[in-house]
Amino acid sequence: MEEAAGTQAKVGLPGLWLGRALVCSLAPLGFVIVAACGTSGQSDCVFAACERRTSLYGFWQSRDALPAFVYQADQDALPEAEWDPLAGPPTRRNWVMLGNRSVQLQAANDGTVALFDESHGLRWWTAPDPTGTGISIIEEADGTRWGSASTMRGGSLPSDRTFGPTWFEIRDERAGLTIRRTILCPEGEVPWVLVRVRLELAAGAEGVRSVGHVEQWALRPRLWMAPVDL
Repeated sequence: MEEAAGTQAKVGLPGLWLGRALVCSLAPLGFVIVAACGTSGQSDCVFAACERRTSLYGFWQSRDALPAFVYQADQDALPEAEWDPLAGPPTRRNWVMLGNRSVQLQAANDGTVALFDESHGLRWWTAPDPTGTGISIIEEADGTRWGSASTMRGGSLPSDRTFGPTWFEIRDERAGLTIRRTILCPEGEVPWVLVRVRLELAAGAEGVRSVGHVEQWALRPRLWMAPVDL
């Protein structure tokens, strides 16, 4: 095993050297990192960057030097998206818990969320069943309604749903009007949930666009009780 200045490891591809910092940044972006270590511990490792992994659901990207997953699949048309939660019927609503040390944001692939509070006991502010909540609704002048939830998407293609470490973003578009909705839990222990909605009209869009925006949440407070084995 050879090392250069203690900061680079020779990878298993001829003539290619890969910095350890680069190895750490490639791993969360979907690259397969292979390490072969000798008997002397971590310092005696050879790192190899292999092919980039592909996903049925989307791709990894780097946002503000942190990994984020862009979910682009239409889960309703993808059989692989279905799973059995055991406590309920099979579903294609897949989710991940994000947030800080006070509030947990359950962000789902259908563009909805649920909020779980850990600052005073364990309780749901907005429980995730029967469905999630926390969506934007756009009301067009002609009466058309569309929004950030998958069931209200603006076009024929699914929206981009991006999952970050403490935030969840949905981006959708209809006839040149783009909505970008971000739900964020600031780092730390503050029990805050911040919502930012940005509407952008494409430069080539025709005429004046008059729209209304509705912020919709369903309150479903519920205490969480841990199962007890009798």
